[in-house]
Amino acid sequence: AGTRLQLVLQFGVGLEGVDQDACSRQGVVLARIPSEQTGNAASTAEMAVYLLLAALRRHGQLAASLASQTLGAPMGRQLKGMRVLIVGWGNIAREVAARLAPFGVRLSAVRRSRWDTYPSADDVTISSDSFGLDDGAGANTLLDSRCQPGATRPIRSGGGEDSASALLLGRGIASTDMVAMLGAADAVVLACNQTSENRGMVDDDFLAAMVPGAVLINV
Repeated sequence: AGTRLQLVLQFGVGLEGVDQDACSRQGVVLARIPSEQTGNAASTAEMAVYLLLAALRRHGQLAASLASQTLGAPMGRQLKGMRVLIVGWGNIAREVAARLAPFGVRLSAVRRSRWDTYPSADDVTISSDSFGLDDGAGANTLLDSRCQPGATRPIRSGGGEDSASALLLGRGIASTDMVAMLGAADAVVLACNQTSENRGMVDDDFLAAMVPGAVLINV
């Protein structure tokens, strides 16, 4: 079957739905269109924000309450002021950060590879305060492990840092910082491709590391 097939072109970044081994065996070219070119990243980020708001406001229970003509319950929780951890830092993750920032959340992100700009994981002590401190002048800061306790160092954009990265108050590397950062987040948004490296990432240990009552969103 498909002996004349020469190309499989994925509209979007995810290839988990394509049998890549079969394509290789048959000599079929497999390609994808980057999400920033399709608008898929922005669309997916909007869905992530919707799902997060729906979970916090207990949308399903609220709909049932309205259907029964009961008002005022459940109350749900507001997003403002929450510590949100984004897992992954590709196009979708950056679009999620840009859309969540206006809600007044404290953003942090963890990814598999090292961060190229300050602060790296070696520079940061991960704690609940890593999602943002205030230096008295209103600047978002990170706790620097090289400073005296309580001292802070402001994040400055520049040096090749994109605008989405400048929104982050904490950054980590998955292999070393995931557990600590999960334990300091009120909400977690998974925005990474499904690969052999991260398949099964959300296991019992992952869930146990999360704050009780924290919301988990997967896009």
